[in-house]
Amino acid sequence: MVLIQPPQSEAPPVQIDVEQEVPRPTMRFPDAMTSRSPENMLFHGILTEKNNIEGLEVVPESELRFRKILLGILLGFVIALLLFAGILLLFQRQNMQRDDRTVSVPIAEPQKTDELVPKTQPKTQPEMHPEKTTEETAVPAPQPKPEDVQEQSVTVSEPTEKPLKPDASGADAGDKLAELLAKPPVEEPKIEKPDGGDVLGRIQHKMPDLLKGSAELTLDIPNILNLPVKKWVLNKTPLLNVLRQFSELTDIMITLDIDELFCREITADTPISIVCEDGTAGDFLKQILQSAGLVFAVKENQITVSVPESERNKIVEQSFAVADIAAVLPVEILADYIRQLVIFPAGTSLKVQNDSITVQHTKKHVRQVLYLLEQLRFLHGVKQTTEIPPEKLVPESFGWDAVCVPITLNYYQPEPLADVLQQIEKAAKIKILVDNRSLQRSLVSVKTLTASVRCNNEPADTALQRLLSSADEAELSYRIVSADVIEITTADELLKPDKMSIEIHRFETEEKKLSETPEEFVRALKTAVVPESWASAENPDGGVIVIDKQSGCLFVRQNQSVQRELRRLF
Repeated sequence: MVLIQPPQSEAPPVQIDVEQEVPRPTMRFPDAMTSRSPENMLFHGILTEKNNIEGLEVVPESELRFRKILLGILLGFVIALLLFAGILLLFQRQNMQRDDRTVSVPIAEPQKTDELVPKTQPKTQPEMHPEKTTEETAVPAPQPKPEDVQEQSVTVSEPTEKPLKPDASGADAGDKLAELLAKPPVEEPKIEKPDGGDVLGRIQHKMPDLLKGSAELTLDIPNILNLPVKKWVLNKTPLLNVLRQFSELTDIMITLDIDELFCREITADTPISIVCEDGTAGDFLKQILQSAGLVFAVKENQITVSVPESERNKIVEQSFAVADIAAVLPVEILADYIRQLVIFPAGTSLKVQNDSITVQHTKKHVRQVLYLLEQLRFLHGVKQTTEIPPEKLVPESFGWDAVCVPITLNYYQPEPLADVLQQIEKAAKIKILVDNRSLQRSLVSVKTLTASVRCNNEPADTALQRLLSSADEAELSYRIVSADVIEITTADELLKPDKMSIEIHRFETEEKKLSETPEEFVRALKTAVVPESWASAENPDGGVIVIDKQSGCLFVRQNQSVQRELRRLF
């Protein structure tokens, strides 16, 4: 130990023990831990031995969590708002596309085709293909057999008359009505002809001013029929196909007086073979129909095809020998069946002479008497006197089998009614006619009506009822004309007596016996099925039921809506 004398001063001397002096270590913390961010204020409080640092605010952890939640809610609201705006814009675009498709679609530029050979005009209108699948795609036309292919050739010369005015939209009148209703033109594939002949081309014409009233399309039909055509060749072409082709080429609606045609054994399949040269469209149509004993008339902005006026309501007389069936049913009973089921207005008559029945009536009603007698012969086991196929005489043969064929259709959105009917025609293998006269009286057209239908492997009858009921502009229905032909018409038209059908229903079989008498059964039936539709003092033209006890059948004259209900019961 060395003693050092301290300097003279006021402070007392300090004695230091060197051996006990130990230097204190320096503690170092990471920068993240010593930073002054709010998240690390707790560490600052520990290091500085304080709870607050001067100039900084310490935020509690609960408030930080609240701020994060609030920020998330704001971001979610903004995203939801953007999604809603996008969906709204998408729906607006779809509505605009639907409106453009059904209201105003630009008319496609006519394309050049080899199916017409115009004399002076450089362009022809495109062939329209009306067929459309449920997915709205064009289906090529089926290739016909060589023996069934109709030889057709039309060469259109320049019209000599002044062309009609263009329509309100500025489009040429040669464009199809379907284009005006938003159906884009589809070029029809060519049919290879055995002799290399041209397929029937479009008849060139000009439409008048289009709209009259609301949406009614008015055509200058006489002017269209005066358009010159050089040549048209038909070889065993079905009558219905010829008329449909003419209607598509001229935009003129055609209605067949089908009842008058069928009573003269003229059907939709009646073959037409004719060569028309150097005439007008009207001359050609006249020659074609004359070859089948028919005429046409222009009325109510359309063409009606029927028999000559002198033949339509002409009273004819025909006698039927009934000695064979009289052994089973007395002549007086046969005559009573006929009087009840066949309408006999003033100027017509039925007479019974020995074993014959003489009827004075129109050909349509004489044909009904003929079928009625043949059906009675078949049901009572008597040999037929005509060549009517037996399968057409049984109760189940009227034609309901044709509309019981299962089909599948999916039209979720309303489509042109004419297009959907074409698909049903192909699927059910039936022919569908349209009573355009009745639709015209209801101020609608099959070309402007739209409808939708959905059915999955269901009967064509079900599809037709759903389809026609979806056309809100008019109350439509249909009737069976023959085993493979139906007619679309209005519901009011079907209630007329001349549209009623005479059908047979079995009310008693070996397996099913009535507990009551047939008369009691019929009374209950009339009460249960549309009571107001049966003949009465208030409704003299209503339906009639004739009971044939020996065969266990009912002969019913009724409109086909009621006949459908009866078939469901039996």
